[in-house]
Amino acid sequence: MVFLDRLNGIKGQYTPVWLMRQAGRALKEYRDLRRYYSFLQMCTTPELIAKTTLLPVETLNVDAAILFSDILIPLLALNAKIFYHEGTSPVVDIDINKLSYKGLSNKLNFVFEGIKLIKTLTKKPLIGFAAAPFTLYCYLFNDAKFYSPKAFAYQETEKFKSIMETLTNLTIDYLKAQLQSGCDCFQLFDSWAGILAAKTYKDYVFEHNFKILESIKKPSIYFAHSANHLLDYILKLPSNAYSFDWKVDINHISQKTDKCLQGNLDNTILLTDKNTIKKHTIDLLNNMRDKLYIFNLGHGVLPQTPQDNLKFLVDTIHEYNNC
Repeated sequence: MVFLDRLNGIKGQYTPVWLMRQAGRALKEYRDLRRYYSFLQMCTTPELIAKTTLLPVETLNVDAAILFSDILIPLLALNAKIFYHEGTSPVVDIDINKLSYKGLSNKLNFVFEGIKLIKTLTKKPLIGFAAAPFTLYCYLFNDAKFYSPKAFAYQETEKFKSIMETLTNLTIDYLKAQLQSGCDCFQLFDSWAGILAAKTYKDYVFEHNFKILESIKKPSIYFAHSANHLLDYILKLPSNAYSFDWKVDINHISQKTDKCLQGNLDNTILLTDKNTIKKHTIDLLNNMRDKLYIFNLGHGVLPQTPQDNLKFLVDTIHEYNNC
């Protein structure tokens, strides 16, 4: 499979494409499902996990599926309660002073049953995923601007280190179980790493990401948002691929590593007309031609993105591959 070939360091003329948040509100079929089920139901019912995961495979013809879930779901293994409200940040009910992790038990089995079901329904590669420990940690404070988790890390450093260790062990177990259930690879989402100073990332976060990526012997992708200042550390992580947002020159990064790169089209380009989408897509493909590269956006598909534009983007990439 071409997508997995790229992660395994095999070059080729074909550029595979998948999109972060490809199974989301931009798809009519997803919105239709949400009329009948809550978001939490969608993330905790194996049949709905499978159905939603496969929507973009069926409607957009992307080259890989990514497990439909949410980065907060593994917190259920810590006995957290998670509340999702439309238009606002999720709320996590958990006592950070009493975090206790004694293994996954059966608390996340719905995820793994969903994965097994997906693998019976498609031959396309399936990407598992989890939040990196610092990103998961940020949501424990219910502070949408993330001032509180940063302040806590600076002031209560020993407690912060303990929490990070707990979340790291949870994440390793969670990802290993996804892979054992049938996922072909995984992406580690460090969506909030970019809020940290480079020294803080190096001193308190890097080792946990390194441990996760080194512990799991399956192809991996590491994604950090707004993290250009962390580039030197990111490229030292033992990941098969690195994914970047649109704020970096991905062609320039390709000169610093022989690993696969992923990204990094600005997701707002998909809100424009098809001529504009095609121009920017072809420019990016030309820049990354003959390199180890997977096409993706710099962040998730925006909810207001026209579905026709998503299909046009994927079709444009596939047509480019066939030229």
